[in-house]
Amino acid sequence: MISAGLSDPSRFIYYFHHPPLIVSWLAIFVAVLGYSETTARIAAIVLSLTASMFIFLTARRITDRSYSILALFFALLIPLDVYYGRLPTHFLMSYAFVCVSIYLYIRWIEQGGGGWFAGLIIFFVLASLSDWIAYFLPVSCVIYLIIADRRILQRRFWEHLFLLLLPFGCFFLHLCHAYLAGGIDTVADLFNAGEERVFFVDFFSRIVPLVERIVYWTCLYFTLPLIVLSLVWAVLAIKSWKLKKPPHNCEKQKFLLPIIPLTMSLLFFIAFPAFASVHVVSFFLLTPFFVFTSIHTLRYLSEILEKRKWIHTTILLFVILGFLSHSLFLITLRHSQQGGYLAAYATSIAMARNSDYCDTILTSFKINPWYYSFYADRSVVMGVDTIEKFNDEIEKSGYNVDLFMAVDNGLFLEMFPIIVENKSHFSDKNGFGIDGPLFDMLNENYQPSRSGFLVIYNLNEEKD
Repeated sequence: MISAGLSDPSRFIYYFHHPPLIVSWLAIFVAVLGYSETTARIAAIVLSLTASMFIFLTARRITDRSYSILALFFALLIPLDVYYGRLPTHFLMSYAFVCVSIYLYIRWIEQGGGGWFAGLIIFFVLASLSDWIAYFLPVSCVIYLIIADRRILQRRFWEHLFLLLLPFGCFFLHLCHAYLAGGIDTVADLFNAGEERVFFVDFFSRIVPLVERIVYWTCLYFTLPLIVLSLVWAVLAIKSWKLKKPPHNCEKQKFLLPIIPLTMSLLFFIAFPAFASVHVVSFFLLTPFFVFTSIHTLRYLSEILEKRKWIHTTILLFVILGFLSHSLFLITLRHSQQGGYLAAYATSIAMARNSDYCDTILTSFKINPWYYSFYADRSVVMGVDTIEKFNDEIEKSGYNVDLFMAVDNGLFLEMFPIIVENKSHFSDKNGFGIDGPLFDMLNENYQPSRSGFLVIYNLNEEKD
């Protein structure tokens, strides 16, 4: 937006709490397709499809053609990927590059060769420069080989040691980027933000809500059939580990491959519980885990039911139909819960229609505040609902504020009756989400105008 000359740079602050590659990725698409929300969605969908394609390719390495096609079917239609696969986030970009890295890692440990290893390094670096969760890939690979085949780890000890050290180099690159772009204060801010989010800060008070959140989001986004199949795989994996052989005609290291994305996700959740408790998109790497475990379980069932193929066919059809119906149900359910997002979008558009591009707006509204800078495309200060906050913001701006916008809660809730979040916002006595003194001051000094559910006060035109 800034590079295209569509926004004032002073209205934006670059966010260094995540690695920077997603910005460059979006800039490429904007340069080619132009600035629009559709462009950002296309950039995200390309990443989502890339992840699904490499899940398919990896599935072909660990099973066969028919089950790899089933893996692609699952990967494309898992509710998490359907719903958030169009959202351009750091997590989605890292997820795509991690899926590529896992495929290259499997090819490397199977065939050796410098080409596969070089490709692995390149895509691991890209994943690490996209989001922090990729940092856990090397240690997850080591844990996987310790369980699956220690001989490979012994033969390629130095390569794995290099992989374990690589995240430190990637973090150094991010620190250099932060320092060159914003100076030492930016680096200090990055460490302060990390200190608030890492596991040793109130870990025991966070662990129970974290587990509850993991269970809730897993059930909401990965469908019951895949969860059941993954639990069966877990039992088979424990049996495989104890007997030191896979439960069916499959190499042990292929059967246990889902350990990599599972370990990465669990380590990230433990290390950064604040991220995992807030950002459902941090669950992307559970997609390859559920896909790989499901196809392994189905293949196992096909082998033990080889003489009763009609039973296996029935189970397979039941799984596919159950997955489709539950996936559709969960996607519909998730969409029905988006009243707050739709309300924020509608309010943003109304703000844009009732103001000029250069206006600075104060508003009492505070539902999903991150929507407003993008969709309203204005300088908007949220949550100004008391006279003290109003005076503070006026003073901070150097008395350069143009509009105050409140929301008529009665009209608003008629339009968006499914909103249940932020109930306190709608419980005030005057019906506009602001306290009494601020309400009285605004009506005493400025003439209100209405546009739908918006009540607008022009702060540049006082009453006579």
